[in-house]
Amino acid sequence: MIGKYTPWVEETSSGKLRLCCRYDDELTGKRKKMSVALPKNTKKAIGEAENKLREKIEKANVDDERAKLTLSELVKLYEEDMKHDAEITVSTEKRNKYACKALVQIIGGDVLVSKLHKVDILGKLTKTGESAKTKNNRLKRFRALIHWAYRHEYIDDIAFLERLKDFKTIPHKWEIAGKYLEHYEYWKVRDAIRQEHHRLFFQFMILTGLRTGEALALEKNDVDIENLVIHINKSYDSANKTLTHIKTACSVRDIDIQPELLELLKQIDIYNKRQELRTGVKSSHLFHKDDGERRDYFSFKKHLQSVSEKEVGRDITPHALRHTHASFLAEQGFSLAYIKRRLGHDEFSKVTEQIYIHVTEKQKQAEREKLRDFRIG
Repeated sequence: MIGKYTPWVEETSSGKLRLCCRYDDELTGKRKKMSVALPKNTKKAIGEAENKLREKIEKANVDDERAKLTLSELVKLYEEDMKHDAEITVSTEKRNKYACKALVQIIGGDVLVSKLHKVDILGKLTKTGESAKTKNNRLKRFRALIHWAYRHEYIDDIAFLERLKDFKTIPHKWEIAGKYLEHYEYWKVRDAIRQEHHRLFFQFMILTGLRTGEALALEKNDVDIENLVIHINKSYDSANKTLTHIKTACSVRDIDIQPELLELLKQIDIYNKRQELRTGVKSSHLFHKDDGERRDYFSFKKHLQSVSEKEVGRDITPHALRHTHASFLAEQGFSLAYIKRRLGHDEFSKVTEQIYIHVTEKQKQAEREKLRDFRIG
């Protein structure tokens, strides 16, 4: 028997034998017929044909199940899979979850996954009115989701992804220029930050080039004044209030403390001692609040964006301070390899490279313009 039905042998009009069986279609609930070729009517041949018939029916029902899978259901399966993936951090899981939730709202949760190739994805993204950069980020997440579905056999054909070309963004040189502060902008923003703890953290980010999570994770004993290095070996996830592993293997590093940074660290130490004396609460964290807990990323981000919007006409994110550090190093002649090591970027990092090239090209252009006024005698 196969399921609750008994197979039987049929002879076709051409005289060939087939083993047939009824089964219940799980998608429609209707009873259907399935058959496979039977080389001869023997017990052994029928047994082998039954196995093939059973596999064929199971595959048909699996295909039927996949045919009715919606985008919302696919996203739920994806989210469940992320929970059990040890390589995905809590913050990455959360970010991907929100990104997929937005995709479901834009494309439609009831859309069948098997019919996604017929959906005007680019048209739906265009209707959001979002920037080209945001739409491209959504496309990136959508591609990742569909590739995951393909690997887990929820979808057979992903060739339609080739049609989803990125939206055109603003000219590259302007996009890169907006990723960091110029020197005069740095001073304007710094002097406009009135709250001392925000100003100290702002300067620290500029002078170290650390990721925000790396800076907030620092303990006081990570700062080695004797050897003039800061040990970077962990990160802090502000959204989930937990320490996490560092982003990549090359991100575990020691960064050198230059004289200007050393002076700033002394100011931070004085501020912390004054703060601890006032509150009576001691903390091992380099950057901490009155209650001894780590400083809040979101408070700093909001303050920085507000000040920078007012002072330089655009809101600067905390991550842009890291880019600013890279640009200052490039301006002062540090090699691209050194900058990548200091920032904890791997050798294939594109953002650092783009900023480095943009800054050095800008310097070359300035030198060419100066040459026009060059005279001998």
